[in-house]
Amino acid sequence: MDGDQVIANASINKMVVVSDGKEYNAIQLGTVMTHPDYRHQGLAAKLTNHIIKKYEKDYDLFTYSLMILY
Repeated sequence: MDGDQVIANASINKMVVVSDGKEYNAIQLGTVMTHPDYRHQGLAAKLTNHIIKKYEKDYDLFTYSLMILY
């Protein structure tokens, strides 16, 4: 946040993935974006790393959806 303006965002969805009959707790990471005026400062990477550290012990899988906008 910069004042009351959101300058970067990363969203997650918690889910259960079933593969070969086994259930895995998973996090899908998506909607990662940074306001154009704040790009190239590593904000998206900081948010992504924070999410991984927060959930890595409790979840088996991390999935990512990717869309790049210029």
